[in-house]
Amino acid sequence: MSSSRLPGKVLTNIAGKTMLERVVERVRAIKNIDDVVVATTTDASDDPIINEARRLSVEAFRGHPTDVLDRYYEAANTHNAEAIVRVTADCPLLDPHVAENVINRFLESKVDYCSNIRPPTYPDGLDVEVFTAQALKISWHDAKLESDREHVTTYIRRTNPDRFTKSNLKHHVDLSSMRWTIDEPQDIEFMRTLLPRLEDQYKNETRLENVLEILRDYPEIAILNSSIIRNEGWEQSLANDLPS
Repeated sequence: MSSSRLPGKVLTNIAGKTMLERVVERVRAIKNIDDVVVATTTDASDDPIINEARRLSVEAFRGHPTDVLDRYYEAANTHNAEAIVRVTADCPLLDPHVAENVINRFLESKVDYCSNIRPPTYPDGLDVEVFTAQALKISWHDAKLESDREHVTTYIRRTNPDRFTKSNLKHHVDLSSMRWTIDEPQDIEFMRTLLPRLEDQYKNETRLENVLEILRDYPEIAILNSSIIRNEGWEQSLANDLPS
């Protein structure tokens, strides 16, 4: 709830549903997962997230307010996870089929970490990461930089492959310039304009291809948030790592 750029965004109403509800619905549609857990903080300001999780009948875990890596590690321990599928709660267009493809790549390649963001070729907002509990434990123990503690998987991603084996799922066309996530007011406008058209035309379909078709039919929608830089928060975290 204390998001620096858009406070309260996780419970923002997006075309009749909270953003968290939309993400939980899509995550529940992913095959081959055992549990869905909302990982939030111990801050009282996040009590509404716990209440929303109860309303949605989804598990919730409360952890460190700023050390998100610790929060993930403790949540994984609490739920006896062997592997973790990480998605963020500001991506209401998450495609379950894309997530399944990343999970399958992870299982087939038997790596420590697999994603579709190294390099990114999917729209920003369809990011999926899968990693072993052991890789998470090593990161939790060894990562020291503020950016690594805040962004969970950066330590794994930037560490030599002889320590963590990795794989990446690429889309056949580079769509990484598209922005389907929510960090700024323009993103909310984009989503509130897009989703009613998407749901009117495709009902419960949440495929990447369906969104692309809507944006082809209504190109003015994509312009609404096209000026925002991808991974702006990550860039700020890197700046915070530098000595003052």
